[in-house]
Amino acid sequence: MATVFLPDSSQIVLNANSVVKVTEGNWMRPRTIEIDGESFFHIRKRPSFRGLRSCRVVTPHATINVTGTQFHVISRQNKAEIFLEEGGIYLSDIPGVAQLTLQAGDVVKIDREKRTVSKSTADADTYNAWRQGFLQFDQTPLSDVFNTLQDQYGYTLDIQEITIINKTFSGKVPSDTPEILLRAIAETFDISVELRKNTLIVRPVKLVR
Repeated sequence: MATVFLPDSSQIVLNANSVVKVTEGNWMRPRTIEIDGESFFHIRKRPSFRGLRSCRVVTPHATINVTGTQFHVISRQNKAEIFLEEGGIYLSDIPGVAQLTLQAGDVVKIDREKRTVSKSTADADTYNAWRQGFLQFDQTPLSDVFNTLQDQYGYTLDIQEITIINKTFSGKVPSDTPEILLRAIAETFDISVELRKNTLIVRPVKLVR
């Protein structure tokens, strides 16, 4: 993880394998931030400039318009999640969807491959877990769990047990010991989950015996 302090004292906390780009220049004017990966934003409130919002966070999936607030962004591959912890934001530039306004506790999930956009409420603990050194999942499809392992640890995936990926998993484990998560998944679903060099191999137990 890394913490980035912006010129106006706003703060961004980056998770593993994440990149942030910021514009140079006068930060009293509207600011633009680009993010690829997972991050937590604590944006210092600034007055609007000529009627524009004081900060825009740009992802490949949506633009987040901010005045001063705390929120989480996960933007990887074809999916994005935006969770608002405090304050207020609205989302724009979502293909085929009008502007979306979020209140504290709201989460918007975007899947560009399936062309779906959903809005619901969520528990802040789920999104804060990684900043406290944990991986936490709540009825999360195993496909998303494996993608998280790929994104955060750089694993290559070799999933031979395709039927398992739509099952859901709940749990919380330390992020510095991913082998605990792998063992929990294997025992829960009675499958083999093996890390060989940097490749994560998922297959039925019968193929191992």
